[in-house]
Amino acid sequence: MPHQQDSVWKDLLDRYLEPFLAFFFPAVHADVDWCRPPESLDKEFQRIVRDSTIGVRLADKLVKVWLRDGKETWLLVHLEVERRPGPEFPERIYVYGYRIFDRYRRPVISLALLTDVGRGYRAALYRVARWGFSLRLRFPVVKIADYRDRREALEQDPNPFALVVLAHLAVQDAKGSMPDLRDSKLRLVRLLFRRGYARAQVLELLRFLDWLVALPEDLEVVFWAEVEKLEEEASMPHVLSIERIAEKRGREEGIAVGEAKALLAVLAVRGLPLTEAQRNRILSCESGDCLERWLRRAVTASSAAEVFEEAS
Repeated sequence: MPHQQDSVWKDLLDRYLEPFLAFFFPAVHADVDWCRPPESLDKEFQRIVRDSTIGVRLADKLVKVWLRDGKETWLLVHLEVERRPGPEFPERIYVYGYRIFDRYRRPVISLALLTDVGRGYRAALYRVARWGFSLRLRFPVVKIADYRDRREALEQDPNPFALVVLAHLAVQDAKGSMPDLRDSKLRLVRLLFRRGYARAQVLELLRFLDWLVALPEDLEVVFWAEVEKLEEEASMPHVLSIERIAEKRGREEGIAVGEAKALLAVLAVRGLPLTEAQRNRILSCESGDCLERWLRRAVTASSAAEVFEEAS
């Protein structure tokens, strides 16, 4: 579902902003001082735009970075996931920018990534002009479709977003053919296992592939049988077994109840003890979104307390 893909993209940006900018916006990446960790401003961003009639997108991200010359810069990264941007897209970028400036007196540099199929439409300009008055906002736009002819280079590129782009292209190229999509998904998993990423990174990227490259249940069974073979060949046995527990529980139970039970199961499998207060917090939570976020954190967290940090 679109909001789920937005959420997965947001998690990737939270964890991998530097490789994201290195891959899609190398000029921006080159100017940032990566010795100073970026600072997320998402809470400020949500407060500013929550009453905007133009809406707020889960995948949009506001972050503070420092440049090599010591200056502070605010970046607003916009994502349009699996949708062709409409006329409201440039307007939204303009509205977000002036609201942030009005509140904090900080100019915002807006960047946009579009994942729709077509190459031509960019939506990179917002303009108002009449009677001698002129307002013009242009912002950098990158499209997944721009990489369609670079597959060989993408397969060799160690940047995790090369794999992300290949996954989007695989979905677009399959054109609804589920067997083709299954084969493409397996090729992507092979590439992932060959890249030597840390286990946590493998889990996160596998999760992204699983959300984006969705298969019907019969092909999913075949796919996971092949993945288990690949896991053994890569000396990474059953890295997704925990998430598969969660997925099965989520289908069998109601959403909130199923996710709560799945979260408890994941924590138990990983040997992360819970306090009574933490257990009650899980069982009493009625927000599916909150439980889903905790569940994702539980896959790689080093303690139960770490699961709740970003959702508290």
